[in-house]
Amino acid sequence: MRKCVLIFFVLNLLIVNSINSQTRIENSLLWEITGNGLKKPSYLFGTNHVVSYTFILDSIRGFRKAFHSVRQVAVEHTVSPDAIDKTLFMMPLDTTYQMIYTPKEFAFVDSVMKINIQNTRVTNPYKCKPMVWYLASIAKTSAKPDILVIDAYLMQVAKSSNYKLIGLEGKDEIDRAYRKMFSSSSLKDQASLLLEQLKDPQKSIMNSSKIISEYKKQNLNAFEQYLSNFEGVNAKERNQLWMEKIPVIIKQEPTLIAVGAGHLVGEYGLINQLRKQGFTVKPVKQ
Repeated sequence: MRKCVLIFFVLNLLIVNSINSQTRIENSLLWEITGNGLKKPSYLFGTNHVVSYTFILDSIRGFRKAFHSVRQVAVEHTVSPDAIDKTLFMMPLDTTYQMIYTPKEFAFVDSVMKINIQNTRVTNPYKCKPMVWYLASIAKTSAKPDILVIDAYLMQVAKSSNYKLIGLEGKDEIDRAYRKMFSSSSLKDQASLLLEQLKDPQKSIMNSSKIISEYKKQNLNAFEQYLSNFEGVNAKERNQLWMEKIPVIIKQEPTLIAVGAGHLVGEYGLINQLRKQGFTVKPVKQ
């Protein structure tokens, strides 16, 4: 069970959600938030959950200045993997993989899974739902285990700089998001996704490469044609939840809000929602 939870905690850092966009914005990852009674600027930064932290230091103009001007950092969540409801990732006791695959399909999946779990502590991958392994397979093609990604770096530096670290979501919200993810598709649908991914892993590699390329160009408006739409992790719903907290947080102290770049764009993106509440949100060019 613990292995399933650890995998899914990593996956939460890897998934960037797509948003149906009707509102084009300037292409920038770092945005200054002013006005509406703020005494000092806060900043909004779009992260990518598989890109090395060195990217922001080398390529984001004004990032160091912005970071040193704030007093707290807000991220998507700070929930420990041990706190997540383990049952969300587990197969029902009355269902097996042999029941959701044909014998031929299961034989193929089993042959690949045995290779994938070599040199790991996993002894029985079939205790976890197919969606866990589907997302784990995508993550494997996207992330390099030996790099410190942007999100982890920002949390690490916030703590070492004695900044207040704020999670925009708590345990209940995280559990609800995962529960919704798994309830949005049947076990048979999850099994089909896993089968397709194991047969053609190059497809997700190509998609991941496109997303990372557009991210490094800071091309927010191009994200939508490349991002996968995971209905269970609802970007609109999460953004609306965050917008109940962000205005309060930034009025208390100047804050760097660092969330997946997909949450910035679109009608319900944080940039548009902050502007609707009367804040001035503009890209940082230097």
